[in-house]
Amino acid sequence: MRPFIFVLAVTLIGCSTDDGTENSISIKKGDTAIFAYSDDLTDQSEEIKMITEDCPNTAFLVGKIDIDNSSLVKISTNHGRSGIRLDSTVYEAFIRMSASANKNGINLYIISAFRSFDYQKGIWERKWELNKALDDSSRARKILEYSSMPGISRHHWGTDIDLNNLENSYFDSGIGLEIFNWLQLNAGDFGFYQPYTSKVDGRTGFEEEKWHWSYFPLSDKYLKYYSQDDEISDYINGFNGHHFYQDFDLLSEYVQGVASSPKLN
Repeated sequence: MRPFIFVLAVTLIGCSTDDGTENSISIKKGDTAIFAYSDDLTDQSEEIKMITEDCPNTAFLVGKIDIDNSSLVKISTNHGRSGIRLDSTVYEAFIRMSASANKNGINLYIISAFRSFDYQKGIWERKWELNKALDDSSRARKILEYSSMPGISRHHWGTDIDLNNLENSYFDSGIGLEIFNWLQLNAGDFGFYQPYTSKVDGRTGFEEEKWHWSYFPLSDKYLKYYSQDDEISDYINGFNGHHFYQDFDLLSEYVQGVASSPKLN
């Protein structure tokens, strides 16, 4: 029996790609892309995965997604806290990295990964209340030292993980230092890098986070889409101080305030 073929026209939002080569395809917001599907479920699922991963829309970029219909998977409790979700590709890379670390006596444990817009909103609102003695501008700046405003967190993408401890001091000595040194030397072999390094070299935005590691092959792509999406600000609302996204220009100072491209092996 010949496979049934049908064509689906999709109007894309939040997608713009063009690598500058002669045979490249440029897809921008409002464009209508034509995708062919067969009744082969394997082929179809791969096609759908390609569309969602290669052309993330604005809702995805700010963490407003249906996690049950996404590429997010729950990690094993052998690798981190119960209920944590991570992009499936990133999790596969982490499993390989964790196994390599174990051979060297290093235990990598995920304490946070994907966070939705609403989850990040809860963090933001709690810290907003904790800093109520400050004026609103100072409140926002204080929170932004180590916590993202809802809609600007890399954790929305399922590409970033927090490992072992949320205090920089933990990684300055003992087993924490061993973990950090191992990551610096080996994480790049598996696609991971530290986006929030020391700011002594002029990096802007969040303070250094030695626990925060990002899967560069995906997060770098999503960062580029985020930076080109002029609808992001429309999604960042519904919480105290949301207007500081534009007042502070959080896109350039914080979202783009990451370490330079890592040397991946």
